Amino acid sequence: MDTSTTNTDTSTTNTDTATANTDSSTTNTDTSSTNKVTATTNMDTSSTNTDSSTTYTETPSTNTDTSSNNTDTSTTYTETSSTNMDTSTTYTDIATTNT
Repeated sequence: MDTSTTNTDTSTTNTDTATANTDSSTTNTDTSSTNKVTATTNMDTSSTNTDSSTTYTETPSTNTDTSSNNTDTSTTYTETSSTNMDTSTTYTDIATTNT
């Protein structure tokens, strides 16, 4: 009767090894949170490139002002050609005296 009590003590040691496996699974969840932090730094670098492109739109506005000055000089040439039309009318008067 005394030998049957020793067999019941060996079954309690097997329940202790199962708790050690649950602790190793918690370390894997901590490594996934570090990868999400590095992804936010890449979004900040793209915002700096949009600011540099806005400076180029301000430079072509100065070129449109210089072209308006060239249109004013072309109107002076149309006035000089009108004097040549007046001199051609004097030749028609000489032709009438020959007839």
